Amino acid sequence: MTRVLVTDGRSRASLAVVRSLGKRDLKVTCGEAFNCSTFYSKYSERFLYPPPDKQPELFIESILDLVKTKKFEAIIPVRDDATLLLSKNKDLFKDIVNIPVADYETLCIGRDKSQTIKLALKNNVPCPKTYFPENANDLLRFQDELEFPLVIKPHESSGSRGIKVVNSFEELLIEYSKVVLEFGPAMVQEFIPYNGAYGVSMLFNKGEPRAIFTHKRLRQYPESGARAH
Repeated sequence: MTRVLVTDGRSRASLAVVRSLGKRDLKVTCGEAFNCSTFYSKYSERFLYPPPDKQPELFIESILDLVKTKKFEAIIPVRDDATLLLSKNKDLFKDIVNIPVADYETLCIGRDKSQTIKLALKNNVPCPKTYFPENANDLLRFQDELEFPLVIKPHESSGSRGIKVVNSFEELLIEYSKVVLEFGPAMVQEFIPYNGAYGVSMLFNKGEPRAIFTHKRLRQYPESGARAH
């Protein structure tokens, strides 16, 4: 029977993956750093591993030991930390198990919003007007052309963490410094008025699209998509 390892059992996405694979009669093992709801799925065996965000080397070692001990056909990582680590270390697994994720450099571009925007602009994809200051003082270079409100957005974040809407240059300087201190480098973007939120999900196989769908979000937090101040 085909055996698959799914990481990040805390995630609802992981539970969906486990159920989908299990209903197709695949043997599924779910991994996480602590007991979680997916461990109690009737479709899954459980595997405790060191937390990838705190003990990355031990995480990789434990996954390697598992797939060497039992024959797995694939590892499906779900959350960022596990996905990036497994992608970065794919060479260690290449003769043992398949890890169907993009190469590490490609994933880093997708995870870093500033790199994503720059790549989109390079390929003439319409984007909000975006500024890439190196620090708060660097914002002075753009002061005369800024139109408010503006959005401060960390290069790396999720779930609206660190996203702030500002309505003046003075507020921009204050909030930008706060965001950088907590979340690291940030960019500043044109604010697009809220008129509903949509998401696009895609599955690619080596650059070729296999499945694409779009959804409208009926609920989200914060409702505007950003945190106003």
